[in-house]
Amino acid sequence: VWDFVDQGLSWPVPKRKILTESGPGALRAEILPASGTFDRAKGVYGATVFARDERLDLTGSLTLEAWITPHYTGEHQPILAKGDTQYALKQTNRTLEFFIYGGGQWISASWALPDDWTGGEHHVAGVFDADAGTLTLHVDGAVKATRTTTRTPSSNTAPLALATDVDNPTREFSGTIRRARVYARALSAAELGSDSRGPGDEGVRLWFDAAAAELTEKRPREKTFFPYGGDWGDNPNDGTSNADGIVTADRGHTGKAAEIKQIYQAVGAAPASGASLALDSSGAAVTLTNEYLFTNLREFDGRWSLVADGEVVRRGKLSRTQLDVPPLGSKDITVPVKLPDAPAAGTEYFLQLSFTTRESAPWAKAGFEVAKQQLRVDADSPAVTPVPLASVPALRYEDGGGDGG
Repeated sequence: VWDFVDQGLSWPVPKRKILTESGPGALRAEILPASGTFDRAKGVYGATVFARDERLDLTGSLTLEAWITPHYTGEHQPILAKGDTQYALKQTNRTLEFFIYGGGQWISASWALPDDWTGGEHHVAGVFDADAGTLTLHVDGAVKATRTTTRTPSSNTAPLALATDVDNPTREFSGTIRRARVYARALSAAELGSDSRGPGDEGVRLWFDAAAAELTEKRPREKTFFPYGGDWGDNPNDGTSNADGIVTADRGHTGKAAEIKQIYQAVGAAPASGASLALDSSGAAVTLTNEYLFTNLREFDGRWSLVADGEVVRRGKLSRTQLDVPPLGSKDITVPVKLPDAPAAGTEYFLQLSFTTRESAPWAKAGFEVAKQQLRVDADSPAVTPVPLASVPALRYEDGGGDGG
């Protein structure tokens, strides 16, 4: 069941927060939620998605690490993730998990979180060594879990993100991320504990440090938007859903409005017999039905048109006598429509009927359409001659190198 008017509320569009990391790709990321924040001392809070970059499509050895301050445990909370089907470092319920996805399976190393996990900063890292076939989870300088595997990460098209997983955008990390790094090699425990590393080191693919990241704020062109409900991946939200009105929040029409109008219309038209119209020398036999309680159909104008493959080829008006249908009554009429003498092969014909107001009313101007109907016509058009596939030229295309805009 739809609401008549969508319940979206007009709200100021927040500034866009764009971050640029210090790695070799200088990748840009956007803090997506309006509630997202950036603090050079604490880091980012809220889903932060980097631009898609093939250098992060790692299918061999890799290292993920982050310095995080979690606020609470529970549910799915991605920390550093490339979708849900390549690699990720995340909190899952009351565990910390590092996984790769390969061969249709998630392979993970996980560790149960202690009771005092929240409120303080932790250095977490996941290392996958393809040569050794191991996944290792490091927390605050100590190895907490190890897993062996013969699989390697599959490649997906998801961009890398902090504090969310773009395949499941309602999953968000509750806390701040001060630093995050991705390497295309397996780091040793000694390397993870070293303070002498830098963004120019071997294998670095991402080097985010809130203290050094470039922040750009962009003011959007539009001043307001309708943010109510959660249908746009916004999280948190009140869960009442959005974009379900018959008309939009700013009273614009939708396809739902056209559908509802068609269903609720009080004027019906159907073939007098059968499922489709069969034309004879006098035209088409149609039954008009009036579902109004007090209004005769003579109060409206009626028009018909014959449509061939979407183009009008005949048209005319219904007479006052034909429209003389009392409230809650019906009447058989003959619409004087004739087919073209030589219908083209495969042509589809429809009889379209339209009923409009004759005079202006408080709720509509004269000529407002109150009802319409489309009836299929049995035209006995010649069948289309099939074209053998062997005679169809091979498909060709040219890449113009443009952006498609």
